[in-house]
Amino acid sequence: MSTPVHRTSTRQYVTALTATRQRRPSYSSATSRERALLEIQRTAGNQAAVSIMDTQQPRATGAPVASQAAAPAGDTAAVNGQASPRKKRYGARMTSALDRAKKSFEQLDTWTKGVHTPVNAGFTQQASATSDAALKHAAAASGTSAASENAAMEVLAGASSGIEASRAREEARKHGQGAAFHTANKKANTKTADAAVSAGSAASYSMAIAKEATKIQQAVGEAAASAASGVGTGAMGVLKGSRAAFRTATTAKKYHELKKIELPAKTGPEEMAGMRQELENATQALDQAYMALDTYMADEGEAALEHLATIVETVFEASTKIERIAEEIQRAERRNLLHAVHEFALKKQLRKGAKQTLTAGGELAKGAGGIVGIVSAATGGALMATPAGWALAAAGGGLILGVAFWKGLRAATNRYNAVRHPELHDKWDLGELEPGEPTPKKEASSRGQALKESLKFWKKAEKSEREAAAHVIYAFAAGDEIHGEHAIKDVELRRTAREMLIALKAGPADHKLKRGEWEESLNDPEKTAAWIKEITEALSSA
Repeated sequence: MSTPVHRTSTRQYVTALTATRQRRPSYSSATSRERALLEIQRTAGNQAAVSIMDTQQPRATGAPVASQAAAPAGDTAAVNGQASPRKKRYGARMTSALDRAKKSFEQLDTWTKGVHTPVNAGFTQQASATSDAALKHAAAASGTSAASENAAMEVLAGASSGIEASRAREEARKHGQGAAFHTANKKANTKTADAAVSAGSAASYSMAIAKEATKIQQAVGEAAASAASGVGTGAMGVLKGSRAAFRTATTAKKYHELKKIELPAKTGPEEMAGMRQELENATQALDQAYMALDTYMADEGEAALEHLATIVETVFEASTKIERIAEEIQRAERRNLLHAVHEFALKKQLRKGAKQTLTAGGELAKGAGGIVGIVSAATGGALMATPAGWALAAAGGGLILGVAFWKGLRAATNRYNAVRHPELHDKWDLGELEPGEPTPKKEASSRGQALKESLKFWKKAEKSEREAAAHVIYAFAAGDEIHGEHAIKDVELRRTAREMLIALKAGPADHKLKRGEWEESLNDPEKTAAWIKEITEALSSA
């Protein structure tokens, strides 16, 4: 009696395939023992090489570690052509402190601009209409406080933006071209403009303080101060509104460029379910063939051998069919994933356009309010006795408050979901693109802990959906060197993903590279982090 045939490797493939189907959105057709063993050997060999290099580095470079450790702690001179760690830490702490202080002030500043200022404008209008000196004095005192807070906020924001612009400019000069250059250069330009706008706003609020002070003191130059303040408010309102309108236009252009991209056909839920059912049927057929193989291997004779040949052929056909269907499912899910990230990019651009449109409306309304102030000063305050100034202030403040509330609510929701619902980002799971052991899923926090986290307005969400989507776009657009044997090699998907990068203003011209050089940078593992950061910023709706 013959020994039953063992089918370890093939059955393991089917089991692994089923487990992969439950755990990941895509399938892998290479799960044999030989490949797993080679992967283990490769990983162990890399780790051993790193350990040896770490041990031998002082000997190879000839730079004694002890001499570097013995360097004076307070020395801020350059080490090997770079700024000392202490100087870098000091700059980072200073930037972090300014950024946190700015975010803290923004909460008060938003309330002041959106609520305090419009309400105070209403009292000012009533005081002018009724010639109530006491109310006028109280409104002027309140206006002075509000303008002082606004001016302090703009000074703080200008200092923070100036430091960030300087650091980004230095980073852009360091790289010269490529994804890292474009990210830093774009930030430098934006922060430089932010610093200039903040300086102008601070000057405008200083004029507003002077205007309110003349009302309190009942000075002779009240009309001149009001006119000067109106000029400052009107000019800054028009400037900020125009800037927001320009951003709206560029965002609309990006949206339309993304919309024009032709994506591969999307596979519907019913078709996906059919393929999965077909895979399940093929798996069951393979199991039955193996059971028959075990049964008939115990028989003897030519008839049994002929039947054995039929069973082996059935096993081969079922295995081939499983591999084919698994590959089809993988291609379909990757196409659907590309559709999902494309829809995400469009949604982010729509949100950005809406926010910039509302911001433009609010700032232009404030600018119109400043013009009303100029006309009122020229007519002896007659226009301020009408609701025109108060209505414009209320409209501008309401729009600005609405945008700030929207942004704050979105940020709080992201912080909450990052710790309460970490599974929400599983839709961006790239499955077999991440070689080695799968990353353990983060456990969800309690509702109370998540609420506490959501209120930390000075922090960013631990896990950004935008960054996860950026990983997906980069994985599709990158070359064969990225992710090695797990790379996405579908030419159509790669072409589409690269078109998305160009539409998002992360193309060759933006990076100061030729098309070939740009594509080579996508295939450079050392530039992966810079690329993901670049795509994350390009997807931003801020």
